[in-house]
Amino acid sequence: MGLQTSQLINEPLGVDIQNPYNKSAKAVITMTELENEIVNGNVYIADLLFTLAAETSTDIGIITPSDTDIRIFTATLGADLSYVSLTLYEGVTFTGNAVAPYVNANRQSDNTGGLLSYSTFTVAPNISGATQLKQLATVGGSLIGQTSIGSTQSEQEYILLKRDTKYLFRFYNANASNTATVTASEKWIETDLTD
Repeated sequence: MGLQTSQLINEPLGVDIQNPYNKSAKAVITMTELENEIVNGNVYIADLLFTLAAETSTDIGIITPSDTDIRIFTATLGADLSYVSLTLYEGVTFTGNAVAPYVNANRQSDNTGGLLSYSTFTVAPNISGATQLKQLATVGGSLIGQTSIGSTQSEQEYILLKRDTKYLFRFYNANASNTATVTASEKWIETDLTD
């Protein structure tokens, strides 16, 4: 269960700073601390816009670095139709090919992230045995004549990913006959929590 956007001003985001691996601890990352991470050049953003044919999927694979921690704090999915989903899997297998770009939220920073992100693959992703961590889906959209009315789902939830591990973001259009236009955004912090 994620925090609502309106809660972000007063509610902290997801992890005990003193013990970041304590997943049961109350969240203690505040918006001020998040702003400090942006100033320090540790926040990254990936935005996507693409079409997805009926009953098809597309994947974005990531490999987390071995020397820093990746902490996802925002996931947003939008589509002009209902029943488009985004699922995050941990422990998948794939061999990446084309790199999927992302940017530093601090445009004055020279920091480049250690996370590797792929939009195409030489060995296709396999989710057999993987752990499903999260799923978002568009709801309430409809096709009226030639006009699509869609929805956006946004979740503010803190996930501390494992180091040196492969993850997969899978987008799926469950509509039987209509192509969906999909937008997605992920935001994460990349720092070494052992310092």
